[in-house]
Amino acid sequence: MYFFGILTIILYPLRSGILDPTTSVYFGIILLTPTAVDGGTQFIGLRESNNKLRVTTGTLLGVGIILLSEGIFFYFVI
Repeated sequence: MYFFGILTIILYPLRSGILDPTTSVYFGIILLTPTAVDGGTQFIGLRESNNKLRVTTGTLLGVGIILLSEGIFFYFVI
C-alpha cells in the first residue's frame, strides 16, 4: 500500500495533464471499492482472505487513496 502510494505521488508529473481533479476523485473511489468489499466480507465472516488478494487490494488502496486525496485537494484548494 505505502509503496504504490508513494510511487503514485512520484509519478504525478507524468500524469498531471491526463487526470483532472474530478476524474482523479472518481478513479480513487473506484480503486477503494475492492478493498471495502474484501474487508467487509471478511468482517462479517463470509470468507477468509489470502496473501495474493491482500497484496492486490493493498495496491489498489494505496493508489486510490492518493488519487482521491489529490483530486479533492486540487478541486477545493487550487
